[in-house]
Amino acid sequence: MSITKDFEWSDLYLHWNTLFLNKGWKEKVSFTPILVTSPPGGLRIGTEICDWWPTNEISERQTSLEKDGTFGVNWESKKGTIHTAQLLYQCQDDPETQASILIAASAWDKLKPLPKAWRGDIFQLATDILNLITFDASSPFCKREFPRWHHAMREALPVNIATEEFARFSTPKKYQDLVYLAFLEATLSTSLWAPVIVSHAEPN
Repeated sequence: MSITKDFEWSDLYLHWNTLFLNKGWKEKVSFTPILVTSPPGGLRIGTEICDWWPTNEISERQTSLEKDGTFGVNWESKKGTIHTAQLLYQCQDDPETQASILIAASAWDKLKPLPKAWRGDIFQLATDILNLITFDASSPFCKREFPRWHHAMREALPVNIATEEFARFSTPKKYQDLVYLAFLEATLSTSLWAPVIVSHAEPN
């Protein structure tokens, strides 16, 4: 795919690094292991299930799985968020690839749905960033041959700042602005929420 742009992946990653160094954000996304002794038979949960849980609901959800197994899943995990978690889990020791996933996920959420006030130039900027990361050979996302989010997927990150109201008074003009939004959303998505890896564990 031919991508028209005035920035490269190295520019995006340099700005991302500058942000987390200045703001003290952790270098990579870590997963919280959730080991559950679930009921036997058809209620038993699987292993290495990637998800993204609100931090204040981790204990409650773990208890629900231990009590009722698969029947205890009384919450709805968004497919877009799960896909992002699965991608991040595959490269836990690769901060650059994780950065490409988080920036691309943020760009995806800006387009689906696109705030009305961001039609035109901002739509094109978000599209250019997304296409660069997912299609350009210089991007680690592309090098790893990761699949993009399915066109029907929404909420690639648990937190999306770009609501209709936000978009009315915020006008990103350059790639640095959207990378900064991605940084903020990644920070909130890993503080108010937690990437988890859930597995059944046999009782001792």
